[in-house]
Amino acid sequence: MALEIDFTSKYGLTVPNTYSKINMAVITATEIKLVINFYATLTAYNLGNPVLEQRTYIWTTADGNAAKNAFLTAAYTYLATLKDFTGAVSV
Repeated sequence: MALEIDFTSKYGLTVPNTYSKINMAVITATEIKLVINFYATLTAYNLGNPVLEQRTYIWTTADGNAAKNAFLTAAYTYLATLKDFTGAVSV
């Protein structure tokens, strides 16, 4: 599970159809910190190629005890609402 998105790096480089994967999620009582890795493509990810960029997003939520699959689905749904992921499609 990941998101595919046209990605613009902090340096202004735009890469179409990047593979955006949650690398880490830290859950506390009041928030979930999502660390997202952006890869050039799914193939690049599968080959172990380096990350284009890594970003951290803070999701404030009262439900820190969600089941793993429910959490991941909710997390990707949330990411899709952010400006950085406008137009993203689930892959």
